[in-house]
Amino acid sequence: MAAEGRFERLGRNERAVMRLVRDAGPCSRTALAAQLGLSATTITKTAAPLLARGYLTEHDTGGGAGIGRPAIPLAAVPEAVTVCGVQLGVGAAAIGLADGRARVRLERSMAIDPGLGAPAVLDLVAAAVAGILARDGGAPCIAVGVAAPGPVDPGRRINLMSVNLGWRDVPVAERLEAKLGIPVHVDHNVRTMALAETLYGGTDVRDLAYVYVRTGVGLGLVLDRRPFYPGLHGLSELGHLRAVEDGAACACGARGCLETVLSEPHLLGRARDAGLLGDGPAHARGVLTVVESAAGSGSRAAVAIRADVVHHLSNALAGVVNLFNPRRIVLGGIFEAAPEPLLADIRAATKRVVFPFLREEFRIERPALPSPGVAGGAALALEAVLYGPS
Repeated sequence: MAAEGRFERLGRNERAVMRLVRDAGPCSRTALAAQLGLSATTITKTAAPLLARGYLTEHDTGGGAGIGRPAIPLAAVPEAVTVCGVQLGVGAAAIGLADGRARVRLERSMAIDPGLGAPAVLDLVAAAVAGILARDGGAPCIAVGVAAPGPVDPGRRINLMSVNLGWRDVPVAERLEAKLGIPVHVDHNVRTMALAETLYGGTDVRDLAYVYVRTGVGLGLVLDRRPFYPGLHGLSELGHLRAVEDGAACACGARGCLETVLSEPHLLGRARDAGLLGDGPAHARGVLTVVESAAGSGSRAAVAIRADVVHHLSNALAGVVNLFNPRRIVLGGIFEAAPEPLLADIRAATKRVVFPFLREEFRIERPALPSPGVAGGAALALEAVLYGPS
């Protein structure tokens, strides 16, 4: 259903209570007070509107035969929350609705003419969001999170630059809010994927790096369970580190960037030139499978492509490990469907070039969450209005 009025962000204590119950599971008011350093009275006053809204419920465990009234834990009700996640890409967008744990329940993908300017693209996205909300029977949507390629401003409202989209200083949040009447927040797409994997991916890892390979090569970092915003513009441009001296021209204006040797267009081009794709349509998610199969059949061109993928990606991942020491590295994009032998070789090659002390401290895995971009947008929206500490 459509949003019923503009949702205001929860207060600081309300967000702290929601965050602790989300992360720790059902908690009594006494436990919440002790964990958050607040008085029991403050917790009672803070929890009351959350219970009234349906975001929390009293989780009666049946008590026991003790003296006095047993403490009744407060539990989260994820289904009482709806947020919208949007992933913007080159020539495409994905839109979905998710609950209070970023679980996507309704999703739509749409092709977009790459030649359209940013205003037209955002108007199409707004219409698609409005349409998907109109068909939904869940709780009202309280926020929209947009996972966009490129750096954003500190207020999470403006896409400052997207090389592959050709955008610069695009007021994404303002334009979508004007169309939808719902709070909108925007962040770097791969950082939102890292956030969703960290908070909702089913592991207890606090430090995670997400590497997403498709049109470009993106990196998102979460350190100590919080998104990492380095430097002036909060972006770690892994895809624009130089991989080949005097290599091919990159869309960023430099030469030999990692994107020019590892991105989906590059790999498809090499596979096509080598005659590995045949006459049928080239499906990007399958290019690594095609290369792996051909390499196993003895194709020298495929063996060379495979070796370059392992070499360039393992060197890049080793740099991430050496600099940031994440316990978990998630490979997304075209690597979500990569053959396991290829991933095994990438893991082994990365360990060989990582600083020795760190070699056994990390693991390289596929995403745990389906629809990573939409889940990332949803996680961004949830942090912005429901859980975020700042």
